[in-house]
Amino acid sequence: MVDYKATGAKEYKVYDSYKRQMEIYQWLLAMNGYKVSKTGYFLFAKVNKEGGFAEGKLSFDLSPEPLEGDSSWIEEVIISAYKLLKGLIPELDPECPYCQFVKNSS
Repeated sequence: MVDYKATGAKEYKVYDSYKRQMEIYQWLLAMNGYKVSKTGYFLFAKVNKEGGFAEGKLSFDLSPEPLEGDSSWIEEVIISAYKLLKGLIPELDPECPYCQFVKNSS
């Protein structure tokens, strides 16, 4: 799994949100039958300002950053989110066009 990140920052940083995003991608692929390595990579592309903007072209410095993913938390979070959202769904209103869509798609 490789996730591409463009950045203007001086340092390449794998934020917690990036880590969770990678783990969800890995989990989704695995759940769909793909063989997925626990190690994913972020490919950071940082614009090379010193390279100039000749002929309207930008040059980038590329840096791969590995991440060992752990998707063990995802299923529990999805189940909890589903239960929460299910409890927040209002009763269907026969006058509401959106409710009719929900009713007809069930």
